[in-house]
Amino acid sequence: MILPYLHERRIYLNKRHEANHFYTIHEHDGLKFILCMSVNDNKIYVYTETGILCDKIVYDDIAIRVGKPESCSENGENFLFRKSHQSYDFHLLKIGVNGMTIKSSFDIRKNVQAYLNEY
Repeated sequence: MILPYLHERRIYLNKRHEANHFYTIHEHDGLKFILCMSVNDNKIYVYTETGILCDKIVYDDIAIRVGKPESCSENGENFLFRKSHQSYDFHLLKIGVNGMTIKSSFDIRKNVQAYLNEY
């Protein structure tokens, strides 16, 4: 089986890469794009459906504030970030062709404590 691997402006077949990449399809203004999120490099590569690189988005500033992705939604557009495994602060981010946006932030410890205090 041949698996395509997109990186920068080239498509490789069966190339293994050391970085942790995540791919998803995103629809924007009636067009479909392939988003490649490089977790180790803090970059999002935006490709057309035919594999042409449209944009490279660097999200270093967001990664410094919220950390690395911990989990992903089923549609591949929403990510749960946190700084470390010892951190209680979680951040919900949405990725798209224009970059990442922080949708919500919460401290799980405070939320659980508030819930326990109610009952």
